[in-house]
Amino acid sequence: MLGAVAVLRDITELKQLDQLRTDFIMSISHDIRSPLTAIKGFAASLLRGSFGELDKQQSHAVEVILQQSERLMEMVEQLTCATHAFPSRVALQLERIDIREVVDECATAYKGISTSRGIALHTDMPSEPVLADVDRNALSRIIANLLDNAIKYTPSQGSVTLRVRSNPNFAIVEVSDTGIGIPPEHLGKIFAPFYRGAHHPEDSEVRGLGLGLSITKNLVEAHGGTIDVESKLGHGTTFRIMLPHHGRERLESVDEGGGSSVNTN
Repeated sequence: MLGAVAVLRDITELKQLDQLRTDFIMSISHDIRSPLTAIKGFAASLLRGSFGELDKQQSHAVEVILQQSERLMEMVEQLTCATHAFPSRVALQLERIDIREVVDECATAYKGISTSRGIALHTDMPSEPVLADVDRNALSRIIANLLDNAIKYTPSQGSVTLRVRSNPNFAIVEVSDTGIGIPPEHLGKIFAPFYRGAHHPEDSEVRGLGLGLSITKNLVEAHGGTIDVESKLGHGTTFRIMLPHHGRERLESVDEGGGSSVNTN
């Protein structure tokens, strides 16, 4: 009995520490986000000429301020996501949807940024619906993270392709790029939290905390799915996610053992 009490106390203390960590990160994120929003807003106003015309040198300086503010904001957002993406249980709002719809929405959202960087963004999807039980918001984040990663590491004149496939058990989404590729020695580490690996020597714009792929893997596995990667250095990378068509039944059985928390309402 004494041992059981000690274990319960340890678990309670760990939960309290975890909650303190989460509260601290959320508080700091809020405190940083507020002044950053003001900095970004005034920098954008300066570039628009709201306070008078800027010369070329001044415009460049303000552009740097805006870019670095956006970089810091992205890092804050990733930290916030991390507090929600790595709990012991991931709450999913499952609904049966056509995977093609979410893929098409993400492709449309990223069309502008890919075009501005000289990268062609393609979709390759079947004419028939590809149905699966998924959390729509989580799937959007998964695909957005993979698209963001692909665009970051693909040079101008390259391409990124979103493919949707299906087999009897799984809906399959692939994100392929013609980018710089991943060194073989890094392939086993890229899903680790905060792991960023080696960057291309000419790539000074790559940013972030190295959480995107780790968050993606966590969300995919919360659906009972898998994610894998194939890459050839200098020739591009393909990430493949496989999500069970009937994930609702699968995850309900997992939930009984303390896995993902599933809301089927």
